[in-house]
Amino acid sequence: IKGSTGERYLDFLEDNDVTEIYLCIDGMQPSGGTVSYADVRTFVRQSCSRGIRVAALTGEVTWITPGNNGFQAYVDKVREYQAEASEEEKFYGMHLDVEPHQHGSFSSKRATVMQWFADFMLEKAAPAASAAGMLLEWDIPFWLEDTVKDAEGKSADLLELMAETCDTLTVMSYRDTVEGMYDISVEEIAAAKKYGCKIVLGAECVSSE
Repeated sequence: IKGSTGERYLDFLEDNDVTEIYLCIDGMQPSGGTVSYADVRTFVRQSCSRGIRVAALTGEVTWITPGNNGFQAYVDKVREYQAEASEEEKFYGMHLDVEPHQHGSFSSKRATVMQWFADFMLEKAAPAASAAGMLLEWDIPFWLEDTVKDAEGKSADLLELMAETCDTLTVMSYRDTVEGMYDISVEEIAAAKKYGCKIVLGAECVSSE
């Protein structure tokens, strides 16, 4: 994101009417290192001047495991960054790519893992975003059809629970035609409409899937 490379990316994005960037901040450091807070502030400010907003992207599936506190390091980093940034340098949201189907126990204990996922969203991610005054965005597979328990212990459809809790759902609708992307995202679009959640569909740009 630094120097002429960052400017080249931004030129491309502006030319193609891109309005949002999900910037992975795993390597961002307070000072020094490959990318510092100051480097990111400059990039976000430049993006803002072009009408492009930037979210702080990260994700690690082990975070959903009960007792794992890895997510807190991301939250602390984001809040520290935001505290030092001006309004045009702030991230607008937390964008999480925490995919429960990547968990080592998913194939043998799907119901348990998906409940962990729901609990993580409700008990950690949503409160953290709210406390930071940021939007909560989530990348999701197109096949979410699990039933979980909500915060009150009542049975709930996971997709609808996410649409109700999150501000944006980005569907990994990886097909390379409009029709293909839409066909596998009909349920997600309906849930988003029901709860006023923004929906973004992802296009396949590389593989032959």
